[in-house]
Amino acid sequence: SPHRRSSPAPPPKAREGTLLAAVREVRRAYPRCVVLTRVGEFYETYGADAVLLVEHCGLNPMGGKAKAGCPVHNVQATLDALTARDFRVVIYEEVGDADAVRGSKLKRRQVTQVVSPADPVYYHDLVLSDRTDG
Repeated sequence: SPHRRSSPAPPPKAREGTLLAAVREVRRAYPRCVVLTRVGEFYETYGADAVLLVEHCGLNPMGGKAKAGCPVHNVQATLDALTARDFRVVIYEEVGDADAVRGSKLKRRQVTQVVSPADPVYYHDLVLSDRTDG
């Protein structure tokens, strides 16, 4: 029998209707951007994006997996660290309660902004902020 090198296992398939499947769709639509996904009181990244957050933003991996994130109140500092290193970031934001799909526990999400070195401020966060200035 011929000796064949085994190739690395493909990443596990995300079940349709899961957060990971939705994030992968955003990743396909914005292949040159870091995808930052709002999950409750955190913004999370997965896979290679998580490695970038750990390396360039000083964040810790979450749960020993290829997952990293920051609390909502630190999102602009995280974006600043990424855009200062010429990364573009897609914000995949929660925009409502559980999806209209019956039985789904996923919150509705949509891309709200692409933050870039040329436009590094996340406006959605400022508009929805509880802070009042002046």
